[in-house]
Amino acid sequence: MEEKDFYYFEFLGERCIKHLFKDFLYQLEDIQEKYSIEDEDFDRIRNRVLDKGNDTIRFFRDQGENYTKLNSGE
Repeated sequence: MEEKDFYYFEFLGERCIKHLFKDFLYQLEDIQEKYSIEDEDFDRIRNRVLDKGNDTIRFFRDQGENYTKLNSGE
């Protein structure tokens, strides 16, 4: 895989992850409205979703870097 291809897939993967976690946040807002979740609980759950999304993106980047290192002979 060429380097430009790798960066395209990295960009595409991160974009998909961000969309997925944004959808989780929208669903969380819907749940808050429907079930009257306290603001403290909402903020705690929202932060967990954001943290997990960021962790997933970091993991995705790390795996991509490992892949390129293995294929470049480093």
